[in-house]
Amino acid sequence: MTDVVTVRGFVASEVKMTLTASGLPVANFRLGSAERRFDRTQNQWIDAATNWYSVSMFRSLAQNASASVSKGERVIVTGKLKLRQWSNRGRSTRHCPRDRRRRGRA
Repeated sequence: MTDVVTVRGFVASEVKMTLTASGLPVANFRLGSAERRFDRTQNQWIDAATNWYSVSMFRSLAQNASASVSKGERVIVTGKLKLRQWSNRGRSTRHCPRDRRRRGRA
């Protein structure tokens, strides 16, 4: 799948940076994107469902994110959406990691 998407949300984990065997910097974190809606009975905005993403970035972007992104921070990410599917104990499971191309503050 080669869909490029933009998601606005919050950093839900610490940014973990590693190096591949060839020395390529890779940074990973979890991103939560909560749907918000206005509840007229409470007269306030509330969080509805939250979508969760695994975000990966490489090279200088990985180094930059590792140095500047913190858990709890609101960010905007743009990148290719890649769905991963596998079977475990007879159940089909789908995972949606993100290969991030850009990052900005929300």
